[in-house]
Amino acid sequence: MLAFLAVVFWYLVFSYVIYKIIRKQTVSMTFAEVMLVYGIKILLGCMYGYIFLHYYQGNDPWALHAHSIQEKQLLLTDPLQFFWEFTPATAIKNGTGFFSILGFYLADLEYCFQAKTLGIFNLISQDNYYVNVVLWNFIIFWGHYWLLSLFMKEFPLKRKLYFILVFLFPPAVFWLSGIRSDGLLFFWLSLLLLHFHQWLGKPSVSSLFLWVTGFIGVLIMRAGVAVVLVPALLSWWFSVRISKRPLLSYLVIYGLAGIIFFGSTLLTTPNLTRYVVDTQKNFLKLKGSSFHLDTLQPNLKSFASIFPQAAVNTFLRPMLWEAKGILQGMAALEILIFLALFLFLILKPTPQWKENIQNPMMLLLLFFGVSLYIFIGYTVPFPGAIVRYKIIPEIFLLVLICTCIKTPHRLRLK
Repeated sequence: MLAFLAVVFWYLVFSYVIYKIIRKQTVSMTFAEVMLVYGIKILLGCMYGYIFLHYYQGNDPWALHAHSIQEKQLLLTDPLQFFWEFTPATAIKNGTGFFSILGFYLADLEYCFQAKTLGIFNLISQDNYYVNVVLWNFIIFWGHYWLLSLFMKEFPLKRKLYFILVFLFPPAVFWLSGIRSDGLLFFWLSLLLLHFHQWLGKPSVSSLFLWVTGFIGVLIMRAGVAVVLVPALLSWWFSVRISKRPLLSYLVIYGLAGIIFFGSTLLTTPNLTRYVVDTQKNFLKLKGSSFHLDTLQPNLKSFASIFPQAAVNTFLRPMLWEAKGILQGMAALEILIFLALFLFLILKPTPQWKENIQNPMMLLLLFFGVSLYIFIGYTVPFPGAIVRYKIIPEIFLLVLICTCIKTPHRLRLK
């Protein structure tokens, strides 16, 4: 009962704080909207924790919670050591070269940003997982808000549509509300994209600092996403600053990226194809129900032959008849919704769809979204992990599709 009261108390407090912060911003929200979307995130975040505790033996969210309790004790007994672990000292000790040390350090920072943040939260929550969900989602909320702000800068008349897709699309809210790395990845990626957009339009030291900070955050939370993001950001920059033909800019830069990617096989380090191969190898060592995925080799022929498997596993699976458990069933329905919207785009495109698709930001959503889907397909064979990892690019592709669909008039108004 006390935990429930604490959840309600902090929900009301942080709802008010969020409202006070954004009520005078260009993209504002009413107090009722804040309470609605923040409340849904908390509800689904608690549901996330309950499902993984009772149906998946706790899994990563509860393991992370256990580590956070240890981190709280470390903070209380040895605060110097608590913060010292943010330094690269351990990585330098364990690594054997620059890239090895960097890999260890990124893994250490990913752990620290999650477990130590939750450890600080435990001082308030008294080690209660569900109270931590409220505090955690106060941080993750800003990923949603920044993404909405980004889309509104390019298409201000689609506020209701974007509000629904960013804040209320159930699969996205569910996967981005649990205590896991996905929410923080979303937080840093949204910060990066919003301020990269501002930096492109009006360069400033503050916008440069913020988007670089966002990129570092993405690199820490999931290095593979940062690697896939680089050609998308370069294409966006080139199409705004240099070229007046955005689509051609993206095609040229992605073509060059492909040459560099496969050309890196001639190098010892950094070998980008080897990075993807090693990432897949690490996943294949794990146990669990999985889709069929052949072992990659660091060459063009192997990547080309496995491409159909990678694409099908991320874009089309799990199918309804092969879904196991409630989460995979939800994922199968999610794919059907995605495909139905794509079909609707073909049948009922907006008259401005060509102009919309030529927008440099929309092209980023397309190229980054598709390339991240393919990267996930190449490296991850487990349906549960695929569903979780692809939720962010799925939001991007849904926004692109829905922007180009002839939407009802009521969704086109502010």
